[in-house]
Amino acid sequence: MTEQVVGRMDYGRAALHGAASGALPGALIGWLFGLVDWVDPLVSTLLVALFRSMEPSRYDVVVDEEVADEAVRLLGGLRTTGVGGRTGVGGRPAHT
Repeated sequence: MTEQVVGRMDYGRAALHGAASGALPGALIGWLFGLVDWVDPLVSTLLVALFRSMEPSRYDVVVDEEVADEAVRLLGGLRTTGVGGRTGVGGRPAHT
């Protein structure tokens, strides 16, 4: 096998060949990121629309006995129910 040298490669030509060989993979990667960036708002909108209607029917708040009165005060006018739906005095759950 023989190698034919057709000309001298200087720094400018080497830089041009390196830039050209990196341009195609760079363009493909940029295109993929652009595609993902374009699809992301569509997927996000769809997910928000699907899960917006998912709201819990109730919340369970568990606190220590020492701060139970403060928790009831902070929750304010929210309806509080204890275990099994029983409510104690002052909105505090009845002890079982």
